[in-house]
Formats: sequence, structure tokens, C-alpha cells
Amino acid sequence: MQSTRTLPVNWKRDSIRSIVDPVRPITYGVVQPGERLKQGIPIIRGQDYSRGVVDHSDLYLIHPNIADAYKRSSVEGGDILFSIVGYLGQTAVVPASLRGANITQTTARIAVKPPNVSRFFLHQFRSDLFAPEVRKHQKGSAQPGVNLSDVEKMLVVIPPPEDQTRIAAVLDTVDEAIAKTEAVIAKLKQVRAGLLHDFLTRGLDENGQLRDPIAHPEQFKDSPLGRIPKEWEVATVEELDLLIIDGDRGSNYPNESQLFEQGYCVFLNNKNIVDGRFDFSAAQFISEERDALLGKGKLSGGDIVITTRGTVGNIALFSELRPYQHIRINSGMIIVRGYEDIFVDGFFVAVWKFLFPSEYRRLSSGSAQPQFPIRDMKQFRFLVPKKAEQERIVSASSTVESALAEQQRVLAKLIPLKSGLMNDLLTGRVRVAFEIGNV
Repeated sequence: MQSTRTLPVNWKRDSIRSIVDPVRPITYGVVQPGERLKQGIPIIRGQDYSRGVVDHSDLYLIHPNIADAYKRSSVEGGDILFSIVGYLGQTAVVPASLRGANITQTTARIAVKPPNVSRFFLHQFRSDLFAPEVRKHQKGSAQPGVNLSDVEKMLVVIPPPEDQTRIAAVLDTVDEAIAKTEAVIAKLKQVRAGLLHDFLTRGLDENGQLRDPIAHPEQFKDSPLGRIPKEWEVATVEELDLLIIDGDRGSNYPNESQLFEQGYCVFLNNKNIVDGRFDFSAAQFISEERDALLGKGKLSGGDIVITTRGTVGNIALFSELRPYQHIRINSGMIIVRGYEDIFVDGFFVAVWKFLFPSEYRRLSSGSAQPQFPIRDMKQFRFLVPKKAEQERIVSASSTVESALAEQQRVLAKLIPLKSGLMNDLLTGRVRVAFEIGNV
């Protein structure tokens, strides 16, 4: 933690060593786990808590004799796991159900005293305020890591125990709200996937009912994309004569020094294209002068943007309702236009997401760097119902899409809320009770 930060009275700054139970000092775990067993003592690897909680689904089991040889690194419920190699700085709390398990040599066990305040330090380890401590002691570049003495030296802020408990309770509440929202989003995505599979393989007839391929096989036909309703067609992007536009990749393409946190024109990156929509929370900008130097690649209402390098195939519809007037794609994206006479925009997005995994496998050139060049995209095959049926499908999907969008908006508010709270509460700038209301 930064030593220049002023702390409240009765708060102090000290090393991690000072918060550890001296009976159970910081240690790493099993060096040679031996053969993986079907029954045995679980060891927790960095990959098992890479998402911040311990995943029980695929724990490595070792022989009890090996675990007994490493009794010094067995864990108790409430211990903090701190990755020292690989997933450097990733943390999790050991659940009570894994009492007696062990860890690998890439994880440090931090047994906080008393254990009931360990969640306060877990939040602190995960904060932006603590990240400089990890970077200060980091060694190596190909596989960065720290050793145990480095972990012991890292500085933490230590409020009185009652403050630790209150702060942890607030942050735990926000974490719980985030987790619940993420669970709802995951469930809604499953529901959406099931609906779209039915809609895009069976279609909706004039009465808004799913066609039945078993009761009415005569309503279906074979196609390059499998059995589809007989009224539907299959056509490539090239056959549909869709307009594909890439960005300006010339000498005026902005470099890192010409990208800013604020500015005249958004310069999109792959993080801005998420699940069929735009997310501008990590937006970068270019100046008005740089924008004027660039040619093609500027968005207009109704444009569809698809990522073509790195994270390939993400898609978003650029509606007239947008927070920024000037937006450009980067060199790893394309714009699709000229689809309006053939597709309802929401249907285009749904079909793309539904077919992309199989079409990408069919067309991919096998490059080590994931990419989807325009020459391949032109051969992408689309399902093409009549627009009236597309509209029925989009309308039938709208309830789930609206619910999903609402939950994504809630999550988009919760995440910066937590970040702001961590900065305020972990430094003592805010020391008042906080309740989560309608966010």
C-alpha cells in the first residue's frame, strides 16, 4: 500500500507477516504431489481458484502419506490462498468444507489472526490499492512470481478489528449482489440459447407457433446447415451482397500514445463489444484532429460491428441511441451494412451468434493468431427466412433479451460501486455505515 496515504487514528500500516498467526506461518505447499488418485486428500492449485473462489469440481487428490509429509501447509477454513506463481496475486478464502486439504508449491497460505477478519484482508489483497505491492516484489517476466519472504514483506493497512469486520461485511454484501446478478445473467443466457436454438431450427409459423419437424416433416427440407423450414433459404454473405467495411489501417492509424481516456471520438477495442451490445466502460478516445485524418471505419446508426482478430466473432448492433456521437472501429473489426432489405437487425445478430462457432470452424485458416479475414467472412452462410418471420422470432425473444439487458445494466453499476467502496473503505476515507439500496 502506498506509504503516502494518510490513515485514520488507530489504523496502521504493517507487513503481512504482522497479521499472520505465528503458530501457522506463511508457507507454500506440496512440491511433488505424485500420481493423481480417485480417492485421497485434495490439494488446491492456482487454477482451482483463478476466479476468486475455490472450485471443488476438479480438485487433484493425493495419497494421505504425501499430505502427512506436508502437514505444515494443510489449510483451515478461513485461510487465505495467495498465488505466488502463474496466477500471481490471485486470492481466495478456503471454505470450511476443505479443512485439512493442502496446497501446491505455487500457492502461499496466509493464516490471518484472528481468522474471523480474514475476509477484510482478502478484499484488500484484491483491491487496486494493493496491486503496487505485488508489482514491487514481482520477479521474472515469462512467468512472473514472488517468493514467501516477498509476501511477508508486502504492506497492508490494518484497522482495528471492529472496523475490519464492518468493512468486510459491506464489501461481502456487494460481492453477494454481484454474484447473484451474474448467476441470473448466466441463467438468462441459457434460456436465450435454448429459445434461439428452437427458433432458428424450427422457426415460427404465421400463428407464432414453433413448427414441429416430427408431426409435420413436410414443412422442412435439407440444407447445407441441416434441416430447416422449407420457406427458408441459405446464402453466403457474398451471395447476399452485404457491404463489409474495414477500418482505416494507413499511416494515420493511432498508436498507444494517441489513445486517451477522454476525447472527441471513441476508438473501439474488443472489450467494447460484449454479447451483442456495446460496452463503453473501458472506452478509449482519439482527438478530433486524428479522427479527421482517418478515412473509412466510422460508425453510423444501424451498423453492425464484428470483431475479426484476437477475440473473434463478437458482434454488436450500433443503434441510433448511443452515448457518443463519433465512434470508429479499430483494425481488428469490420462494419456490416446493406442488410436492411434482407434482415431484421436483431435477427441478423441472433443468427450470427447461433452459427458463428460452426461456421468459424469450417472457414478458419488455422492461424495461430485467431482471425476471421473478410475473404472468409464472405463465405459465411446465413439462414434467411422472410422478414415477417424474422420479426416474429425477434419479438418472441424480446422478453428474455430485455431481462438480460436489465441484469447487465445492474451488473455494470455494481462493479464500479464496489471499486469505489474499496477505495473509500480500505483507506478509511469513508467510515460510515453503508447499506445497498436500489442500484
